Amino acid sequence: MCNLVSYEHSSQYSRYTAGAQCSLDLVTLKVFEDNVLAREFLEEKGNGRVLVVDGGGSLRCAILGGNPAVQAQNNGWAGIVVNGCIRDVDEINGCDIGVKALASHPVKANKKGIGEKHVPVYIAGTRIFDGEWLYGGTDGILLFWFPKWSCLFENIYELDLRSNIVSYQGGIVCLLLMGLCVLYLLHSCTVRSVPHAS
Repeated sequence: MCNLVSYEHSSQYSRYTAGAQCSLDLVTLKVFEDNVLAREFLEEKGNGRVLVVDGGGSLRCAILGGNPAVQAQNNGWAGIVVNGCIRDVDEINGCDIGVKALASHPVKANKKGIGEKHVPVYIAGTRIFDGEWLYGGTDGILLFWFPKWSCLFENIYELDLRSNIVSYQGGIVCLLLMGLCVLYLLHSCTVRSVPHAS
C-alpha cells in the first residue's frame, strides 16, 4: 500500500485558478528569475501533464504570465506549479487549468534561457522528481512516486511483435508479468505532500 507523508498546512502557496490539476506525468524545470524555458515547455503539447517550475522561491519578478498560461491551457497542460511569482493574475484566473505560485509580481522575468530541465527540484522542503504523479486541489498538492517498472509490459509486448511471435502461452506469460508489475507498483509507491494554502 502507499505510504502517505504527513501534510503540513501552510499559507506558502496560493491557488490562482478554479481548475484542479491531476497528472500521471509531471515535468520539472529549475530556473531563477528567467522564463524562457518555461515558455518553451508550455509551447509543447501538454497531454495532461503538470509543469513544476522551481524558481528558487524568488519574489523579485514573475516567471509566469498570462500569455504562457493561456497557451498551456490551449496545448492541453493540466496545470502549473511555480516556486516563485506569477503576473497577469486576472488573465490566469480565467484559465481552465490549475496554477499555484508563491505570490504575484508585476515585474517580468529575464529572458536568457538559463536553467535545467527534467531534474529533481526542491519545493517547500519536498523533493520532486520528473515523471512523478501529481494531484493538486484546494487543500494542497499530493505527489505519488511509482517505479519505472511500469514500462516492462510494454517492452515485452514490443519484443513479441518484433519477433512475430503470437501465441496463447506467450499472452499468458505477459499477463502474469503485468500482474506482478502492478502488485510491485502498489507495494512500493509513495505519496508525499507539498504545503499549500487552503
